[in-house]
Amino acid sequence: TASLGGATEKVYDGTTSTSGVTISLENVLEHDSVTASAASITYDTADVGSNKQINATGIALGGEHADFYELTNTEATTTGSITQSGSGLSAAATEDNLIYGKTLEIKVTPSATGQAPSGNALALPDEEKDIVELYNGENLLAGTSVKNNDGTYTLTYDTADKGLSIGSNELTVKFNGDTNLAAGETKVTVTLSKKDVTASVSGTPTKTYDGDAEIVVDLIVNDPETGDSLTGTVTGHFNDADTGTDKKITLDSDTIEWSDQNTAGFYNITLPANVMGHITRAEIDGTVTISGDAVYGQTLTVGYTGSADSVTWQWYRNDGETTEEISGATDNTYTLTEDDIDCIITATAASADGNYSGSVTGSVAGEVG
Repeated sequence: TASLGGATEKVYDGTTSTSGVTISLENVLEHDSVTASAASITYDTADVGSNKQINATGIALGGEHADFYELTNTEATTTGSITQSGSGLSAAATEDNLIYGKTLEIKVTPSATGQAPSGNALALPDEEKDIVELYNGENLLAGTSVKNNDGTYTLTYDTADKGLSIGSNELTVKFNGDTNLAAGETKVTVTLSKKDVTASVSGTPTKTYDGDAEIVVDLIVNDPETGDSLTGTVTGHFNDADTGTDKKITLDSDTIEWSDQNTAGFYNITLPANVMGHITRAEIDGTVTISGDAVYGQTLTVGYTGSADSVTWQWYRNDGETTEEISGATDNTYTLTEDDIDCIITATAASADGNYSGSVTGSVAGEVG
């Protein structure tokens, strides 16, 4: 009768093969030379476990005196165990040079070393096993791990999550182990490059005339692929400081300021071309002063001091109830007439400067006598 013995424990290697299992024979005389061998001796499955059945089939006798014996069984069983193996881990990015906003995909392949795990192997609860995670330094990246039918894992990470830096990134892939393999980790290097975008002008750049050609232009960047939205400003200059519509603006790239510098750092941002804007007329300011006596027949003289380079004149009279324009009184001097007696005389300076609009008014102190 044949029975099994010997080494009935091994470290997981992904196969059902045995090593060191022996076949012993009963009822063989002490001085006879009889041996036994089997066509196969295997575990029932390749997975880790205790009290696993070991099956020997095709047992046959051999040796010098085998012909004097008859084997009562050609199959035999015993129990053994397969223990967890340390894991070898390989990881490779499908594309290791990515533009910001693209998805990083890493194929992770755990394999058995055939050696017992090291003493510092992680001991994780079942719910934390059988997954792969991606780290940048100590930071766990919000990736997705999918186990494939062939035992490999596909790890994906959206770089728009901003867990990678622009440039070279040495990442750690951690395998949390499974029933057969202990936890392990490996490194993978990925280079992230800035994404090219062109900013847009927000609205039409417009300023009120102030004698300076400089203007601050509002910028916006919207990236539907990443969901990023940026606002910012840049200093620009009109060709001249005068009022006008659809005037060309030259932007100074050295003066850009973004609301979110961290997000802006993931982009190569090109300023918009052919930027046009408006300079609107400023409201005239200043003082109108009338000199001369408010007496019938006397001549009044008006003067203006203020922002406008030139003005036009119009004289008015007010009889206490209504104000009327004095026909033809458009010079800077006016001689009082009989119609002006008992009226208040005023003079209005209207802007004749293309950069200003509006008017200012001055009056004679007291009624005309």
